Amino acid sequence: MEKRGHSFGPAHPLEGSRLSLISLKEVQLSIINVRAPGRVCLFGEHQDYLGLPVIPAAIDRYITIQAAPQTAQFLSVEMPDIQQFRQLSLDSVFRELAPRDYLSSGMKVLQERGIHPKGGYEVLLQGNIPISAGTSSSSALVVAWLVFLLAASDNQNLIVAEKLAQLAYSAEVLEHNEPGGMMDQYAIAYGGVILIESLQNQFKVTRLAQNLDGLVLGDSKSPKETIKGLTHNRSCVEKAVAEIRRFISDFHLVNAVPADLPSLLDHVNPELHPYLVATVENHAITRAAIEEFKSGNPDMRKLGNLMNRHHSQLRDHLNISTNKIEKMIAAALDAGALGAKINGSGGGGCIVALSPGRQKAVVAALQNLGVEAWPLSIAEGGSLF
Repeated sequence: MEKRGHSFGPAHPLEGSRLSLISLKEVQLSIINVRAPGRVCLFGEHQDYLGLPVIPAAIDRYITIQAAPQTAQFLSVEMPDIQQFRQLSLDSVFRELAPRDYLSSGMKVLQERGIHPKGGYEVLLQGNIPISAGTSSSSALVVAWLVFLLAASDNQNLIVAEKLAQLAYSAEVLEHNEPGGMMDQYAIAYGGVILIESLQNQFKVTRLAQNLDGLVLGDSKSPKETIKGLTHNRSCVEKAVAEIRRFISDFHLVNAVPADLPSLLDHVNPELHPYLVATVENHAITRAAIEEFKSGNPDMRKLGNLMNRHHSQLRDHLNISTNKIEKMIAAALDAGALGAKINGSGGGGCIVALSPGRQKAVVAALQNLGVEAWPLSIAEGGSLF
C-alpha cells in the first residue's frame, strides 16, 4: 500500500518493527500467508450501486498478510506502509465502529457468525495497491483480512469466492453504512474479468475472461474523494428516478435505453439531466461490452472504443475527471492505447488503458508526464498462498 490517506481505525504510531515472526521451522503449519488483488473497473463505473451490471477485473497489485502465532491473546497488526500499528484483543466486542475501521468490522461480521481466531497472531499487513486511487485498496484489505481470520479460526472451508465476497460486502459497506455497491468485494474475491449483475437483490457473477492482454494502470497521485463522490452521484440519479416514477410508476433503470432519454428527460429537473443521461448511456455501453466479451473472441478495438465512450460520459456528464487525468488519457491514446478511462469514483486517482501490444509505450508515455504507471496482468481472487 502506498502511504496516502488511508485509515484502518484507531492506530498507534509505528515505533520500529514490532513484528518478529516465529521461526518457520517451529511453526511451519501455523503460519498464514494471504494475498488479495486490487481491481479496475472496465465498464459500468458508477453503476453497481444502482443495481446495474458492471465489468471489473482483478489486477496483479496486492494486499498481503503474513501472520505467525503468538502466546498473547491479541491480533497485533503491523502496517508499515502507512506507519500504523493495531492491537485487537480476541475478546473484543465491537458494538460501535470507528469510520472505515475495517479490521474491527471484519472481526465483527465473523463473530456474529460464531467464528473466532483460535489464538493470537503477529500480523504483517502491507501491499502495493495505490491508495485513494480507485483501485480498491480498502476492499482488498477487507478481503485479505477475512481470509486471514477464517484461516486463523480453522474455517478454511469458507474461503470460497461467493462466501468471501458476501462477507466482505457486509464488513465494508453494510457495517459502515457506506454508499458503494458490490463491485469491489466481488471482483477481488472472484478474480479474473467478471460480469456482476444484481438480480432481485442477489448478485450473479459470470466469468467473462481469465486474461486480458495490454492493460496499463496510471496513477495521477491526486487522491480522490470516494464517499463524497459516490453519495452525490447516487443521490442525483435516485432523485431523477423518483421524479420519473411520478409519471411512469413501473420505471426501472435496467430497462431504459438511450432512445428513451428524450421522453424521460421531460419528467426530470434539468439539474439532474446529466446524471440520468450518463447512467442510461453507460448502461448501454456496458451491455455492448458484455456482448463483445461473450462472443468468445472479443474485438479489442471495439472494447477500446467502448471504453473511450464510457469515459466521455463520466467526464462530460458526471464531471468526475480532472485536467491531469485528461492529460494522462491523451498521452495513453497517443502512445497507442485503444481505449482509456478514469478508474474509480473520480476527482483524481487512476486511469486504466487497454493497450494490447503497446503496454511498454503507454507506460513510458505516462511516466514522461511525471506519474507512476505499471503494466497489468489479470489476477486470481483473494486466497491463501
